[in-house]
Amino acid sequence: MEAGAGLRELVGTVTDGLAAMRRLQDVLWQAGGAELGKLFGTLDAIKREAEASQVAVLVEAIDRGETKSAATGGSHHGWITHWGQSYVAQGTSRLLRVADAVRTGQVVAFTDAVKSARVGVLNADLVRKEMARLEHRLKPEAVPTVWAGYLTLGETCGRREILGLRQGLLAEHGAEGSCRPTTMRRRSSGACRSRSGRRDIRVPPRARRRGQVRAGSRARPAVRTTSGRRS
Repeated sequence: MEAGAGLRELVGTVTDGLAAMRRLQDVLWQAGGAELGKLFGTLDAIKREAEASQVAVLVEAIDRGETKSAATGGSHHGWITHWGQSYVAQGTSRLLRVADAVRTGQVVAFTDAVKSARVGVLNADLVRKEMARLEHRLKPEAVPTVWAGYLTLGETCGRREILGLRQGLLAEHGAEGSCRPTTMRRRSSGACRSRSGRRDIRVPPRARRRGQVRAGSRARPAVRTTSGRRS
């Protein structure tokens, strides 16, 4: 009963807060300039906490088999879009991937970062993908350190910085022969910038097949002859 009463009380508080937020726009004119910034920050914190709570609710629903109900389409995706209209447009698969990683609990630091709302779902999914690419190329003893580094970056940085960390991590923590002499697809800024600082420029395969781009020369435009053929 105590657990049930606690749940009802918390849900009631959240519902009351939602109603208050719906009335907030009508009274914003009363706020001073400094108050607007603080309010924006508070709303951002609420959004992050709400996202973390959604992950927790989804994990609970999957564990109980609720997401396989025929009433919501009999699938995880169907359950999410039935109850969360904002996911109809996008984000369902990403939310599921993060929730699945939290469910397995294989990486405690990852689970804690998501559940505590320190790392949002978008960055959490990106970090998870990067570690899936890198983990087998790292020294085993360095894996926890690299996880911690990525999660710390995930708290305050964006996609560019997270993706830009890969080659530096391989250079410092990679197993023998794992750091290939290639440049990164993206270049990050600040402390996450690659050591070479170069951007990898690739010629699309289709362009190479058609002869549109040639190494060391400019593409020569085709000229039609009087016979109608292209020279």
